[in-house]
Amino acid sequence: MLGVFQLAKEGKALDASGFLFSESNFTGLIADVPIRPAFLYFKYATVKNNRAVDLMLYHDTLADIKEYVIFRSDNLGDTFDTLTVIPFEPSNSFLTYTDTTKCLTFKKSYVYRAEAIDSCDQVVYNSNNSAKTIFLRAASELNMENTISWSDYESWTGQVRSYKVFRGFQGVFSDIPAATIPFGENTYTDDISNRISKDGEYCYYVQAYQGLDTLNFFADSSRSNKICIKQLKTFYMPNAFQPDGVNKIFKPASTFLNANNYLFQIFNKWGERVFDTTEPSTGWDGTINGREARMAVYVYRI
Repeated sequence: MLGVFQLAKEGKALDASGFLFSESNFTGLIADVPIRPAFLYFKYATVKNNRAVDLMLYHDTLADIKEYVIFRSDNLGDTFDTLTVIPFEPSNSFLTYTDTTKCLTFKKSYVYRAEAIDSCDQVVYNSNNSAKTIFLRAASELNMENTISWSDYESWTGQVRSYKVFRGFQGVFSDIPAATIPFGENTYTDDISNRISKDGEYCYYVQAYQGLDTLNFFADSSRSNKICIKQLKTFYMPNAFQPDGVNKIFKPASTFLNANNYLFQIFNKWGERVFDTTEPSTGWDGTINGREARMAVYVYRI
C-alpha cells in the first residue's frame, strides 16, 4: 500500500515595472511514499528441542516491506550475526521460523532481534523487543534432592508473570507442574525422597508465562531446554537380623536399583540355596520350606 501526495506549481514572469506579467501552465508531481511499519514484535522464542528454537514475529501487514532480517546472538546480546531472511507476508500477521543453525539449546541461551527492509533495501524499522531463550541447569544432591536453576526469559511487554517447573521420569513428563515459581526467583529444590524412580533419572524443564500485556494483549509462554540427571545409587547390607525381633526381614537397603537385572540369593554353610528372589523389595524371613531356619552363619549373593 502506497501513500501519495500531489505537488502543484505555477510560474509567473514580471517586467521591470512589476505591472506586466506572464503566467506559465500548472504542473503537478505525484510521489510514492512507502508506509513504515508501526510495530515489529517478537511474540516468543521457545526451545523446541536440544537443537532447535521456534520463533514467532508479530508484524504490521499494512507496511511497505520487502523482507525481515533475523539476527541471533550467541553471547547474550554482545554481538549479533545474520540468521535468516523472512519474506514479507501481507496476509498473515504472524510469521514463524525455526532456528536449527548450529543451535545447542542444552549449552546456552540465544538472543534474537529483527530488522524490516523496504523495497529500496533500506532498514526502516528495528524490532520493538528482543527475545532471549531460557537456559536450564540441574544437579543431583546427596540428600535425595535435585536442584535446578534457570536464566530469565527476555523480553515481553508485560514481562514474566511466573515460571512453572515440570518433572519427568525417563523423558516422560507430567502435565501437572511440580512447582510454580514467581518471577524474581530462578531456583527450585526438588525433594525426590517420595518419588523414587527405578534408575534414579529425573528430567526437568521450565516454562515462562507472560504477564499482563496492555499493549498487544498477548498471553504467551516460552519453554526452556530439557535436562535429565541421575541420582547416585545407594546400597547397604545388614550383617545380621532376628526374625522375631525388630528387623524381621533380611534384605538390602537401597535406592535406584535396576529391578530388571536383580537377583538376591542365600545359601547355607553346605552351599545349598535356601532363598532367592528377583524383586528388590522382597527379603528372607528366616524360614526354609516354611520352617524356622537354624541360627547359623549364611552366605548371600546379590
